[in-house]
Amino acid sequence: MPAEADRFVISFRKQLDAAAAALPWRSPPLAGEAHAPPMPRTVLLDRYEQHTKKCPTCMAALKLTERLIGVSASTSQVSLMAALVLAVTPAPPLALSLACAAAAAAYSAVLLRAYLVGPIIGALSNRVAAVPLAASAASAAILALAPGGRAARVAAAATPLATALCALYARRALDGLRARFIYTEEAKALQ
Repeated sequence: MPAEADRFVISFRKQLDAAAAALPWRSPPLAGEAHAPPMPRTVLLDRYEQHTKKCPTCMAALKLTERLIGVSASTSQVSLMAALVLAVTPAPPLALSLACAAAAAAYSAVLLRAYLVGPIIGALSNRVAAVPLAASAASAAILALAPGGRAARVAAAATPLATALCALYARRALDGLRARFIYTEEAKALQ
């Protein structure tokens, strides 16, 4: 698969082929090839078929990215439901608040681990991945200092809300990363 740096060589070869068509030493094309319809550009620029499917490193990175997309989708849904429950409950149970904080920290740990060992460098900032961890730490501190106050109620609802927003942002960024494994930038523009 041509890399970004190969564009100059490719364009030079196209120009050379076009200019050399009039020269006597160029052999005429085969009859079947001369009238064959050109392949669609999306097929020519399909990165998945040309490279990703055959490269074990890229396939592993694509699988990890798809797994993280699924985790982010389910985390955002569960976190939004938990935030809604915690926001409308007059006195949210301490166990539910702590479970939300633990789940936020676990989601953040999954993203940060994938950031360190996986392909999402550049697709998702580690600061975004750390937001649920910071929110859960702040919520746990507030719940420990003032377990029954208004600040504890706000912190309890803010943790899953921050986690949900982070998961939605992460899913969008990871979808973009997944698309880069499958299509080139030019092919995405053609769709």
